[in-house]
Amino acid sequence: MNKLNVQFADTSEIVVVSVFAGLQDPGDHPNQGEVSEDDPRYLEFITLKVDSVITDPVEKLKAFLADNPDVAEILK
Repeated sequence: MNKLNVQFADTSEIVVVSVFAGLQDPGDHPNQGEVSEDDPRYLEFITLKVDSVITDPVEKLKAFLADNPDVAEILK
């Protein structure tokens, strides 16, 4: 099984937040480690998570503005 260079969210090494082709500078990318391709933490990282799919353009805009209040403020 291939090994992957990853960055974890913190020192607990529970959540993978990045994947690298090789080792990185620990000063720039702390909490690095190595996992296999079938490691559940890596599989969770690469699994697409979709809460819901909004197809109506107006609803998409509303959702975007709700998630980005700074943009909503600019548009007022």
